[in-house]
Amino acid sequence: MKNKKRLIAISFSLVLLAPNANAAMTNTSSGDSSLILTLISGNSATFDLGFNYSNFSSELFALSNASPGGQYYTWDLANDSNYADSWVSFIAGKNLSSVTWGIFAGDNTGFGTGARGLVSTYAGGSTNLATTSLLNRVASADIYYDVNNTLGSHSTNANGSSLSSGTWIYQAGTTLLGGTSIQALSGLDVGMTFVSLTSASAGPALATAQISGSFPAFTLSSSGVLTYWNGRITPIPEVPEADTWSMMLLGLSAIAGLSRARKSKSKLGSFA
Repeated sequence: MKNKKRLIAISFSLVLLAPNANAAMTNTSSGDSSLILTLISGNSATFDLGFNYSNFSSELFALSNASPGGQYYTWDLANDSNYADSWVSFIAGKNLSSVTWGIFAGDNTGFGTGARGLVSTYAGGSTNLATTSLLNRVASADIYYDVNNTLGSHSTNANGSSLSSGTWIYQAGTTLLGGTSIQALSGLDVGMTFVSLTSASAGPALATAQISGSFPAFTLSSSGVLTYWNGRITPIPEVPEADTWSMMLLGLSAIAGLSRARKSKSKLGSFA
């Protein structure tokens, strides 16, 4: 009987520890929205990238989940089971040169300087954005998040994706990422830097802007591979494989042998 009770207690604990299956995207009114990728070309597709606003806003590229090898990440939209259906359906029959994409996350909570903000890809244009415009953009993002949460796999997968044929959602995505002087959309195979905008104390005052730099932080290829690199690390050289090491050692041995043979000849010549 004691063992039975122990098994019941363990089973109950496992139930409590099980992750919630309803893993929808987090919107900006939470204070830490999901980082999303949006593709646009007549309709839209949305991908939850598994990071949040806070990962990029406190210090640009200071990701809390950065790997020891540096801040480099890749997402394979065409082959990842969370994303593949939406990617394949979105690009089907499209001229890929017409596809634009952008990345966004935001915070729509709190008051005062720096309380609210957004991060997004940046292809160019002026970063002079009034705080009132910033707040409107971040607030409107919640509509986009909430509608897309009802589509695709967002409600069941932690990092889900969705496809929309609705004109409204397409227009919302365009407004979210490309509706001001800040150009936050680009074509496939073209990299973009990253911009962070945070609120000023007064509505008409310009939001504080910080741009990642001149290097591409994000790049989305036409084959569906999204990459992120923070530009602060030097890629680690590949360690030569065993076969490569063997060839190198054989080469060094041959060079050493030739060197010894030449030295022997020179000694013999000196005694002649």
